[in-house]
Amino acid sequence: MASGGGPRDSNGTLFEKQPEHVTDPGAALMVIGEPPVASPAETTIATQGTQAAPGFGFAVTLFGLFACALLARRHNK
Repeated sequence: MASGGGPRDSNGTLFEKQPEHVTDPGAALMVIGEPPVASPAETTIATQGTQAAPGFGFAVTLFGLFACALLARRHNK
């Protein structure tokens, strides 16, 4: 019985031929093993260095908020 995804490849056929593939799919996968296609290469993520001044962004944001509050106060007078 096809699952609607088109024709099965060789691994799908091997899986389907396992006697207990419906009741114990994990065991059926263990029996057929890994597919013959090589797994994709492992991607590495470059590590980022620590930020030179971690509080700088916070200080700039705080200064900007004070400046906006001051300008709003001057505009409302």
